[in-house]
Amino acid sequence: MIEWHKKGHLDFSQVKTINLDEYKGLSPYNEQGYWYFMNQNFFSGINISMKNTHVPNGAETDSEKVCSAYNAIIRELGGIDLQLLGIGHDGHIGFNEPGTVFEAETHCVNLTPPPHYRGQ
Repeated sequence: MIEWHKKGHLDFSQVKTINLDEYKGLSPYNEQGYWYFMNQNFFSGINISMKNTHVPNGAETDSEKVCSAYNAIIRELGGIDLQLLGIGHDGHIGFNEPGTVFEAETHCVNLTPPPHYRGQ
């Protein structure tokens, strides 16, 4: 998409993004977080206003507060029109691992460590 943008085929000036997830406990400037990843690998390469980019606040310790605030952002923006998703190595989608009940709104999940972290 960055290349298409550079060639003049895509304009992101009116786009508003709502990222699906973030790691709890990470600041936006932590290299392991999704805000950092998105900024380094996408937002910085296109003509999007950073005020139009939304990622859950991983640095906030109050999970209910973060989820409620993020739900309010989604409602304020009129919902989500398009989702670009990847499927993780264990079948997870947006931190919702296999067997997780998909809830209608923002929520926290405990992640299962990858096999190489469990000594397998």
